[in-house]
Amino acid sequence: MTVSMKTGVRVLIVIGLAALMLMAWGAGVARAELTTADCITCHGNTDVHVDISCYGWGCHGADEYGTGTWPFSYSDHNYEPCTQWCHSSAYPDRDGHSDDEVDAIHPVPEACLDCHSFIADHSSCYQCHTSTDPKVLAAIEADDPSCDACHDASHGNLLSQDAFNPSHPGYLDWDTASTFAGNTGTSPHGGYSATTNKCAVCHSVHRATPGGSVLTAGGPYATYAQGCVFCHGIGATFTDVVITADADGYISPHGTCSRCHALNPHGVGASEYVTLASKLINKNADTWIAQDLAVPGKNGLDAGMFDGTGDLATGVTLGTGYLCGNCHNQAFAVNVAGTDPATPGAFSGHRVTAVATAAYSGPSYGASFTGAPVAFAHANGCTACHDALTASNDTAFPHGYVDAAGAITPKTVAGSSYIWLTYAEDALAAKTLLTKTNVPGTNLENTELLTNDGLCLKCHRDGAGAGVGLSY
Repeated sequence: MTVSMKTGVRVLIVIGLAALMLMAWGAGVARAELTTADCITCHGNTDVHVDISCYGWGCHGADEYGTGTWPFSYSDHNYEPCTQWCHSSAYPDRDGHSDDEVDAIHPVPEACLDCHSFIADHSSCYQCHTSTDPKVLAAIEADDPSCDACHDASHGNLLSQDAFNPSHPGYLDWDTASTFAGNTGTSPHGGYSATTNKCAVCHSVHRATPGGSVLTAGGPYATYAQGCVFCHGIGATFTDVVITADADGYISPHGTCSRCHALNPHGVGASEYVTLASKLINKNADTWIAQDLAVPGKNGLDAGMFDGTGDLATGVTLGTGYLCGNCHNQAFAVNVAGTDPATPGAFSGHRVTAVATAAYSGPSYGASFTGAPVAFAHANGCTACHDALTASNDTAFPHGYVDAAGAITPKTVAGSSYIWLTYAEDALAAKTLLTKTNVPGTNLENTELLTNDGLCLKCHRDGAGAGVGLSY
């Protein structure tokens, strides 16, 4: 069988390209694929192949165009891709490209040239053109060769990029800073020392947002509460502690932040107890906590819960309960069954830190309560009962009411969650949001809602035949 030179050359080229591709794959290198558009962006239509021999390259016979040289025209070749017969689709190395050519395509700003060179700082074309970095890919897509298209500004930026707040580069990300030794178990609000890392979360010395209040990323603020909303409002990135409030800081149902919190972001005016001050809880609960701490064992309190050395989570839960009881005159801070916490009024109530055990022992209440479980879900804080969720599946309590879909809604609107409560048939059943209907002139309907048995059954029946009214 006779094979023409044209066919033979094509076969050799295809075999060569296949070999190159296999070599690249064998080396584990993911090559970027070139298109003809990429080629002619730099090389144009005819300016590269000005004297190609149609005959010598084996594509045409001498009887077609002779043996002379001709300029190659991409359009005259039916727009066949450059990689169709002659070129690899792998992105080229810099070999064959002069420094001037590379610099012309990737200009470095004049201000950078004293220290930087594109040639010296980039070892090969593959460094960028096989990158999976989103910033690099976006720069290539936008045909933007400027330094800051791929690189965060480094002069004046002394923080690691990985430590930046994702929406406010130049400000320290608290998720990162909270892992540093001096910051664990605390917040950026107060508790500063020479070895903590908190100021840079809210203030940036060299990369502050123009117009921001005192080197912060937002502002200017007319009130402290507006500053709270900037960091803690919906969509904010400084923290995952989110409140549902309008721009003036009005929070449904508690009005403004100051009902529960010290407004000074540095902790001035906050609780004397470190655990609560880290949450900017104000001083309104301090008197009641001090009274119970003064009586050994009262309500199961110990100093470590509140001074930062003990069970911090329980300290926050109980401290919040004492704060609620200061205004609501009810028993929100019960830690030991039957206890009357030192808040206005003489009441006891459901424990807010009760663990569901498999062998509850309460012989004084009758034999059916001894050695068997009576609850099938933990009371691990206020949100065990007040468990309404936002649309993003976060706990809505205590910073904003929601509707059945989890959307933020004022407490005065029919269909709004009623004090964040849900009810269910048992611990396995889907929960239903308890909502207000706002019947004018009566509270009887609210009483009916607040005594709904499903509020209890969602913990005290297991969904498998045991529980209140079934096994005890």
